[in-house]
Amino acid sequence: MYGDRVVVAVRDDDPVRRPYRRQGQAAAGDERGRGLALVRDLASASGVTLVWDELDVVGKQVWFELRETDGGGPA
Repeated sequence: MYGDRVVVAVRDDDPVRRPYRRQGQAAAGDERGRGLALVRDLASASGVTLVWDELDVVGKQVWFELRETDGGGPA
């Protein structure tokens, strides 16, 4: 936690497959397709950072920030 905010990050070892926003709404029975929509609605900031090992890209880190003062959403 950094003062009035918390940053959450998840890393994987696949630099090629990047997150993308689903076109349209997820149906009630869909098991995927809601993650980035939830992040967009709740987080004050978010992004994807490439993970490097010297000169090679070896993964990615997806992160988002939640702020205590505004309960999420753009600051």
